[in-house]
Amino acid sequence: MVRYQSRIEDQENSIKAVMLQYVAAFILSFVLAFLFHDNWTKHLDFYHTILELTCVFIGFSLFLTVWYNYERNPISNRILGLGYMAVAVFDVLHTIYHLKLNLSEHLYFDLSTRYWIIGRLAQALTLVLSLYICNTKTDKRVALLKTALIISGISYVVVKYHDSLPVLLTAQGVTPAKVFLEYVVIALYLLCLYKIKNKVNDKSSITYKYIFISLLMNIPSEICFTLYSSVQSITWTMGHIMKIISYFFLFKGVFISSVTYPYEKLEADHKELDLTYKELEAANKKVTRLSETLNDILDEMPLGLLKYDEEGKVEYVSKEVEQIFACRRDHLYGLTEEDFLRMFHRAEKDEKTLVQRIMEDGGDTQNILRSYRTLNRKYVKLLISAKKVRNGVLVCFN
Repeated sequence: MVRYQSRIEDQENSIKAVMLQYVAAFILSFVLAFLFHDNWTKHLDFYHTILELTCVFIGFSLFLTVWYNYERNPISNRILGLGYMAVAVFDVLHTIYHLKLNLSEHLYFDLSTRYWIIGRLAQALTLVLSLYICNTKTDKRVALLKTALIISGISYVVVKYHDSLPVLLTAQGVTPAKVFLEYVVIALYLLCLYKIKNKVNDKSSITYKYIFISLLMNIPSEICFTLYSSVQSITWTMGHIMKIISYFFLFKGVFISSVTYPYEKLEADHKELDLTYKELEAANKKVTRLSETLNDILDEMPLGLLKYDEEGKVEYVSKEVEQIFACRRDHLYGLTEEDFLRMFHRAEKDEKTLVQRIMEDGGDTQNILRSYRTLNRKYVKLLISAKKVRNGVLVCFN
């Protein structure tokens, strides 16, 4: 009962912290809109293009993050990646056509607005599907082909049959059709909020509290886009600023979390296992079993790990190293770093090897980009981090 009550209190505190971040972001969007509105209207095409392309960049970043780790990602992440690729494509088309927007009385062709609303519907549906679908498995190439066909089909219909589609924007402002579609998007966002309200404390490859804030920012953004009478309106400016802030939280919730989560999980596992190891060492029991458990956990991590002993020789190799370097790990034990570099030629040259520098100077090294030639004669670029640990050096390849 006490544990349950504590869990409830933790969840309430987390929701309060999330709402404080949301309120701060909401106020910031108002301040930015009022400060930059005059300059925004003077250079409308420039600022609009920059903001939209920033959102496009984030969308494609999410897609690439998921694509290169597709098999390791859950179904929800796969849907997010492919869905935001579609959103990014529609936003690119919206941005391109916005630069050609014609609001004359005799010639109206609102492709920019149509691609805008399609992008927002695609975004909302992507979030809904990622939260509510959990048992579909599809090969990533087949999934990408299906997504590309959907994008192509929708784009063809919008351009080919534009005269048959309802008008969304006129010189007098937004039409009832656009307002209705914007509120459909808002309804889908509310459906997502309901689904993840109990996941605010959860943290895996996705940090749901940031997704929650992103959704909360999207709702007033969409409301702004139902109110403006022209692209010179401050509500239009405010809507775009809220949109870019919502994408910032989405970026933190998916892309940054996906990059940092393996390291954080490894660190947490290391601390937990180190504590367990000390307890077992004091009791002089189950040391062998703990070592096997540690190896199993490290083998499941999506990181290549090499542990060098105090003499600079490899004493541990994780399973991921075999996949990265196309080798057998039992051939690496006992090698020095010089032996390792002779086996896997590195394009960059340093005065001191990484392990030698860590052993001599202490400290650690974070996120160094290096290229190695694997045993199948291919070059692979790796992000390398190294840290001095007890009795040696731990090197991580990502």
